[in-house]
Amino acid sequence: MRKLLILSFILVLLLTFVNCEPPLTRVEDFPEGYRIQEMYEPVIKLNDNHVYYFFVYNSSTGVIINNDTMNCTFYMENDIGELILENQTTFNEDSSYWYINLSESYFQNIGFYPYAVNCQNGFGAVLSGSFKVTYTGREFDEGQGITAFAVLFGALGLAFLFMMVGIKMSENPKYYAIALFFMVFSMILGVYSLNLGYAFTHDILQYESLTPVAQVIYTSFLWLIIGIVIITMALMLIAFIKELGKMSKTKKFGEGFNPVTNSYDF
Repeated sequence: MRKLLILSFILVLLLTFVNCEPPLTRVEDFPEGYRIQEMYEPVIKLNDNHVYYFFVYNSSTGVIINNDTMNCTFYMENDIGELILENQTTFNEDSSYWYINLSESYFQNIGFYPYAVNCQNGFGAVLSGSFKVTYTGREFDEGQGITAFAVLFGALGLAFLFMMVGIKMSENPKYYAIALFFMVFSMILGVYSLNLGYAFTHDILQYESLTPVAQVIYTSFLWLIIGIVIITMALMLIAFIKELGKMSKTKKFGEGFNPVTNSYDF
């Protein structure tokens, strides 16, 4: 049973990274025209609303351009390259920025959503980029990924350490209670590690390169492993508690007492 638990933990960790780099934002401006400066280009959460902000200013003087003579049109494609939005943006008089509200209905799938802004009034400027949509509205960079897996391996290491300590201490009847504590804490850390593994793969992998069938296979396999590990850990805990009960009876009634038949063997 212990080998099955170890194998289950290892299988949870054997996950493949998918590295997808988003397209860079491109700004097309001209010496005698205008420049578009967008606000932070975020990662958007799946099925979430988003407001896109940008400024338009004169390339030569740096003066902010308002909507007295300027029109700015926003275009966006979905994750498979279909044009889903072509609309005029709004100018905020108080803060001198342009914006457009993007409904959650536009972000139905994870992936990259190309967009472009076109501002014209005789002169003009064009900007293009891509939103990245993920399940959580976050993405892991290399440093975060290393930290995440360090935490995961640390939790797994502690789980195994506490399990070994619990098994070793259970050999001495004086330390039954402490051994039980270590075993229970090991189980808690094990479940916590499974949850971390699922959360990290959910954020890092994002299923970006998986087909719908592959997604079903991947999630089914992952939940199967998690289920096997949790059931195994529960059975180990139950067996450990039963064994402690037998040892307690033997200690209480002396040598030769059979805790199964509740009688003495002569």
